[in-house]
Amino acid sequence: MGDEMDQPRGTAGAIYLILPPTSYLTIHLIIHLIIHLIIHLIAHLMIHLITHLMIHLIVYLVQSQFLGVEIAAEWAIPEDLFPSVDEDFVHDFPNKSGFFTERELLLTEETAPEVVERIASGEWTSLEIVTAICKRAAVAQQLLNCVTEIYFEQEILRARELDEYLKRAGKTIGPLHGLPISLKDQLNLIKGAATSIRYISYTNKPKKSSTLVELLVQAGAVPYINSNVPATLMMGESVRNVLDRTHLTSTLIHEAVSDLRMTESDINSLPIPTLDKKLAMEIAKAKSLDAGHLVVDDIPHGPVEAMEIITEMWSADAGLEFQRDTDATGEPPHPQLEAWLGRTANAERASLSDAWQNGQ
Repeated sequence: MGDEMDQPRGTAGAIYLILPPTSYLTIHLIIHLIIHLIIHLIAHLMIHLITHLMIHLIVYLVQSQFLGVEIAAEWAIPEDLFPSVDEDFVHDFPNKSGFFTERELLLTEETAPEVVERIASGEWTSLEIVTAICKRAAVAQQLLNCVTEIYFEQEILRARELDEYLKRAGKTIGPLHGLPISLKDQLNLIKGAATSIRYISYTNKPKKSSTLVELLVQAGAVPYINSNVPATLMMGESVRNVLDRTHLTSTLIHEAVSDLRMTESDINSLPIPTLDKKLAMEIAKAKSLDAGHLVVDDIPHGPVEAMEIITEMWSADAGLEFQRDTDATGEPPHPQLEAWLGRTANAERASLSDAWQNGQ
């Protein structure tokens, strides 16, 4: 009876497990590790989420700077003229939309030699040429998202100054006097510009104007926009994390930005419909034969070898530069680039001897 009275209330029939001190320590460590892993996982996810949000914020801010805010209201495409979202061929928009005057079409569809000759003779002015080209580039941007930096106001002012100089001095300042030129997003058009080759880590880092641009300006050219490029410049299509995607292929852009033969490196190129390459070659061959030309079949061994050499040169560092510049902000490389020279590709760096032999 006395023993029953001394038993703690509620413990009748209970089984007690008495563990040695080392077991308590083990359990404590396991709990501690689990808590540590959970905290680490949460921290990792938070860092990843914050980085992801920051990238999107940067992209938004950059996009808001370029996608239309600097385009004059009178150059905004009216809603009733804007192509439908299903339309994927807009290179004929300037000629068929009615948004351009006959004078604007004439000014923007001449070749570069004709433009500088007519400006030098006084038949045309640099101001009307540059203004018409800027309008056409503004339209192309709205249709294609193919422009990264816009300098319309500065270059229209420069065009007016060039016209005043020609009138006052009776001569041009150089062989490219008054000629509007677009340059890819690798060349800084003015001091303080921040071209980025479409790396997020390169944005908003002002630089001095590029040497090539300074030489063009000295010759009288009027650089008015930077055009889109693929991130790293290593892909054929202009797609990147900054400013999203240019909506058509570079061939169509070349035509759609107003057939800007005067602003492209190949000023004598002609706009042609998109064709199958083999069919295009057959048509060219037939036309040449009909015109009395001798056509000789050529097996392009040289270009194949050249491509192999340049590919080895491009991949000599196994993508170290790409990884460095994307890791700076955590932006993901384009899948095509990642598969070629990204971390998952596990590409091997070329030795100094290999690089030297490749260059011989």
